[in-house]
Amino acid sequence: MAFFGLFGGAKNTEVRCKRGKGNIYKVVGVAHYQSNLLVLAGGRKQADGVELDVIATLKPEPRNPYDSNAITVHIENKHVGYLNKKDAHTFGVFLKNVRANSAVCDALIVGGWDDMDGDEGLFGVKLSMSKPPKLDD
Repeated sequence: MAFFGLFGGAKNTEVRCKRGKGNIYKVVGVAHYQSNLLVLAGGRKQADGVELDVIATLKPEPRNPYDSNAITVHIENKHVGYLNKKDAHTFGVFLKNVRANSAVCDALIVGGWDDMDGDEGLFGVKLSMSKPPKLDD
């Protein structure tokens, strides 16, 4: 089935998600995308890590071999992870209902600390979206 057929005929439609007001979606699989996050964060410059405000783009990945409902998370066109299975299903329904094939939301790149003694922390990504997802007014 073609991608556009999955989402009710949506054609290159991107929507903006409402902020979470305390609701944080944790992005999973970030360990596989540390090189992308390192570039986005500008390296490991701080012993305490980073907290970098960014915009994330969320897109379905229907051909994902592990989960046909997978939702990818990109920052500046770099893949940084996925929504977890439960959130991906909910988000996929949201995109279908609003007839969009992607959405953007506020995000935060965190972590990536370096204690300067050879011990480094992984980067993570947190998304700020309402639960359930809603369109920004």
